[in-house]
Amino acid sequence: MEWTAKNPDCHMYQKSLQGRNISVENVTQSNKLIITKDYFTLFWLPDIMVANAKQVKQQSDLIETILLMIHFEGHPRENCHMQYMARFYSIVSCPMDFHDAPVDSQMCSIQLRSFAFDNKRIELNWTEKVRDNPDLRLLEHDFTTSEEVMTTRMFNQTYSTLKVNIKFQRNVANKLVGVYAPSILIVLITFCSFWLGLNSTPERVTIGITALLALVTQFNDARGSL
Repeated sequence: MEWTAKNPDCHMYQKSLQGRNISVENVTQSNKLIITKDYFTLFWLPDIMVANAKQVKQQSDLIETILLMIHFEGHPRENCHMQYMARFYSIVSCPMDFHDAPVDSQMCSIQLRSFAFDNKRIELNWTEKVRDNPDLRLLEHDFTTSEEVMTTRMFNQTYSTLKVNIKFQRNVANKLVGVYAPSILIVLITFCSFWLGLNSTPERVTIGITALLALVTQFNDARGSL
């Protein structure tokens, strides 16, 4: 996240840092001041959260994946340009409709908004496009990402919201080879019982039961993979 703190807030930040023996003399855009989490209470930070998250955790337990960088703009250093960087992983809620499976497409979203400040106090915007990992490959889906700016109405308040849309398109060929073709083959094999003799009752029963168990197993696997 990036924002600019103007005077008198910027001047107050500088005095707070100098009061803790942190030099701010040579802080420029190319030589930014890195603030650790211990000093975050000296600054105002946006309270951005993942609105539809079921769980959010820090990326690593070994190191802090949160930092704040500051550099000054204008003369004489009247503006503080703030950059807040954090790395988290999140499990988000995504209701899906499998009515058209296996030729379905699903749309999931990640929604980011302020917890306490409405859109009159915080207005969120994207500074660049959302980037996904080019090495990420899914077994049964192709996916694309997009971003949008919207508002959310909650508790009689309107909140500025950033939304990442992830569209999953199911790969039909995988289902054809892994589910439909074996099922059709199993059903065709059951017709072999018509060519057996009238006295081949055990063979007829074996073919029928085996085909039924195979289809039930495939059905459970297909449902579980959704």
